[in-house]
Amino acid sequence: VSGYLRTLFMGQAKTAATVAAAASTASVTVPAAGYMGWLGFTTQVSLLALHPWLIPAIAGYGIASIGVPMYILRKCGTFWAKTTIELNDEFWSRAPPDVYVDCIKRWSGLDYEE
Repeated sequence: VSGYLRTLFMGQAKTAATVAAAASTASVTVPAAGYMGWLGFTTQVSLLALHPWLIPAIAGYGIASIGVPMYILRKCGTFWAKTTIELNDEFWSRAPPDVYVDCIKRWSGLDYEE
């Protein structure tokens, strides 16, 4: 689950950055100002200048798409850490003494003979 959430987080961050970059570089053709517009001439305007409501929409999308997986990852991360400690404690409380000796020999790096 943790790996999935990290992958989802990175994918959403990439998508949010791509949407923001695309919206900031997109341009729209609009009628020119003044009498030139009456004559049918046009000009190029930034999409965000023409539709300023897109700025909070893009920001909201970025916050939601990046923030939600990060929140879940942090929230579940503490739960996973507690569960890991509980499982380790439970294992070592039930392990017989020869398991302790065997693990100490293996982890010590000394010559170990089976």
